[in-house]
Amino acid sequence: MVLLMLQLALSATKKMMWHKTIGLSALILVPVAVVSGFWAEVIAERFWEQRYPDYVTFLHVPIAQMGGFGIFAGLALVWRKRPEFHRRMMYLTASSVIAAAWGRSWRDNIVLPLLDGSPAFFVEFFGWHFGFIVMTVAAAVFDWRTRGSVHPALAWGGGAMIVAMAILVALTLTDWWPDFGRALIGL
Repeated sequence: MVLLMLQLALSATKKMMWHKTIGLSALILVPVAVVSGFWAEVIAERFWEQRYPDYVTFLHVPIAQMGGFGIFAGLALVWRKRPEFHRRMMYLTASSVIAAAWGRSWRDNIVLPLLDGSPAFFVEFFGWHFGFIVMTVAAAVFDWRTRGSVHPALAWGGGAMIVAMAILVALTLTDWWPDFGRALIGL
């Protein structure tokens, strides 16, 4: 997050040479973050699965968020010479990572009480992915108000991620997911 804040500050102060140099230098951190983030989750899943059967249903969260982080960061690199696209891909990159914290803090205290009695799909989908959805909608509203329309990078990127999250949640609610998830993490 510190690196993202530094990059925002450099861009805002028009120090683009530093922004580009640091951005390209930090590119190696993307695969490291994806692999280490997913591996940390595998270790955590192995730990918690022994104490709470079917904890592996949570596995869809890091799959979506670390996958989204890697894909959006890669697209930001591809579109680095198109500032409007690059900016939105970096926003979605940050939103993917921040969503994990939102899910852990807001799920139990805000989302679950609001969705009490709702179907499991809605509880899981909004419970874990509420942060990304809110951040994407906020960016879309900002685009709409400042540009008159939602930028295609945000619409397609954010929309595809939300659909992917919904599919992953639906998969975790199937009878076969717990066995598949345990096999995926080596249990």
